[in-house]
Amino acid sequence: DTSDVNAYQCYLTGRHHIARLTPPEIRKGIALFEQAIAIDPRYALAYAGAADAYRRLPIACDWRPTEAFPQAEAAAHAALALDAALSEAHVALGFVRFWYDWRWDAAEAEFRRAIELGQDSAGAHLGLAHLLSNLGRQDEAITEIRRARTLDPLSLIANTLEASFLSLAQRDD
Repeated sequence: DTSDVNAYQCYLTGRHHIARLTPPEIRKGIALFEQAIAIDPRYALAYAGAADAYRRLPIACDWRPTEAFPQAEAAAHAALALDAALSEAHVALGFVRFWYDWRWDAAEAEFRRAIELGQDSAGAHLGLAHLLSNLGRQDEAITEIRRARTLDPLSLIANTLEASFLSLAQRDD
């Protein structure tokens, strides 16, 4: 946490921008997280926000994974160095392990740790669901994506993934 209102405002505004998933918006988000960190270098959540933004770049912005994911990993580790119990940082690391390292066991462990630390983390449940589906564990994936959707019912990604996972499980009804 931060006691600086300006750092917190930068963080919240950064979250707003990266949720829009366009290249210019994600870049704005990264700049705002960096501004929050400049204001309060011990603000772990701002580092986790930067990690989340960087891990989105290859998917949403056609950035090279070799450029984006190491930055996501470094920001997540910086967040965890400040707060080892920060769920959001474990979510970002989970995506790095899943999408970049292809270390499924490590990705699952990060997502499960994030859930353990923050039961109400829609992102942790979504990440775990996506991984489980890719591993062919559709029933588990459906349970997790439904939890993510319950926590964030307006998430277009969670709603889309749930439909995809149901289809993959041949539950088209």
